[in-house]
Amino acid sequence: EPLKFVRACSIRVLFTGDLAWYAVALGKVNMAPHWCCWCKLSKKEWKDLHEPGEEWTLDSMNEWREQLNRKVIENTRMNRKGIVSKILFDCVEIIQYIFPILHGEIGLGNYLLNHLYTWVDYRIEKVTEEEMEKRKLFRTIIEEMELKEGELMEFLSGGGRLLIELKTERAELKELKQFRDEDDQFMHTTQERKEFDVRIKELNVEIKDLQEEKDRLNSLFQVKKIVYEVAKKELDEYKKKRGKKGEIRVKLETILAQYGISRPEYHGGDLTGVKVKVLLQNIDKIFEEFKTEIMSIDDRAADDNEVTTQIEMYTHLGFILDGIFSMARTKCGDLTEEMINLTRRMNIAALHLWRCLQMSMLGLKIHGIEDHLLNQMIEYNGTGDFTEDFVEQAHQYGVKEEARTRSLNRFQAFNSHSRWEFTSNQAGVQQAKEEVFAQSSRKRKRGSDDKIAASKLNRDERRMASLLAVENGKYEVVEDYRKRVARYENDNT
Repeated sequence: EPLKFVRACSIRVLFTGDLAWYAVALGKVNMAPHWCCWCKLSKKEWKDLHEPGEEWTLDSMNEWREQLNRKVIENTRMNRKGIVSKILFDCVEIIQYIFPILHGEIGLGNYLLNHLYTWVDYRIEKVTEEEMEKRKLFRTIIEEMELKEGELMEFLSGGGRLLIELKTERAELKELKQFRDEDDQFMHTTQERKEFDVRIKELNVEIKDLQEEKDRLNSLFQVKKIVYEVAKKELDEYKKKRGKKGEIRVKLETILAQYGISRPEYHGGDLTGVKVKVLLQNIDKIFEEFKTEIMSIDDRAADDNEVTTQIEMYTHLGFILDGIFSMARTKCGDLTEEMINLTRRMNIAALHLWRCLQMSMLGLKIHGIEDHLLNQMIEYNGTGDFTEDFVEQAHQYGVKEEARTRSLNRFQAFNSHSRWEFTSNQAGVQQAKEEVFAQSSRKRKRGSDDKIAASKLNRDERRMASLLAVENGKYEVVEDYRKRVARYENDNT
């Protein structure tokens, strides 16, 4: 029977994943920490108050790359704007690279918690001025090392690839020049071999310049790496000499554990997406227990007012971030004007608190929240259908698979993974899983729907309370405790 045309359906191609993958796909390999993938701003430009940058399109990025290649635009780091190679997928517009909601939530949630821990180190554990200076110097050394590493990686992505291509071409020409036939006669004429020699000399010059630049950048990076290793060793020895600290940190981690919040090793010691959600949705309860524990310490640098203010600000920030990510998960077609206005207000409030707490604005995730997330929500009338949760879930499945096959060699493990994946994706297996899940799942208890609705209403009310507290202008930029002498040291002199 011949096929019958019913109707044509438009297909929308969207990109989802983490920001490092976006950078690779857009021809900005290793540039994710330095350049925005959606607009033309660098981290140096977006870290301060700024106007939104001009957004990229496929055409504008390709045209920019061509102008760099034709040397219409001077090929400098700032002019390259992170572009080092061609776009991998020329059918996906750049606005279709969806802000990674889950990775954003994981990154910002972990940073919020770690930033509070830094405040605890300085103002509760009473880190001395000497150690403050050592830490400050160590952070500077890390930044300098990362800068040199970035310069090297940028060169390797552009000039490094060209260097390999030129060396390959030179080797091929040298081989061609020596080709002989069965009679041991050169296969190429004298003129052709002279042309080979001319080209080889040209290549030698280009290769020499590129190799020298590569060696120079690598030497600078290696020097900074040695300085980093020496500084790290000195700081570790200083900490060991001044005795064990961090008891309060252990108590705070214990409080987190009571809420089921732990730091799995497979996730680099950071909280996973599920744990970050638990943290943000219960941040008032958790941080109130933090406050009680901190207040019980008499010998601390921060007074009661500072402790109260800091905990309040971190709590409000957590609730507002939770609200932003909740809005970002609104399904396509469900976004209303009221939601848009509320998200805009929460963005402004979150960024105000972020800056008040002296939190770093250099990250691409916080820049994405400030300049791009809401635009994408409006563009697609909700972005909740485009989340990358399945990617993070795949990481967890991968960990389980690695544990299951850890006793096998890599070839056996590969075959086992392949068979397991093929079998689990069969329709019959999927149906059996669903039937088992339906049979084993406990029936929803009476009134559970009401509890879920009440819980959501309670979270919404707490988010609004935090939003109004910030909008009322209660909070201002705190003094950078990492740059001042601890108050207790002044009191003891």
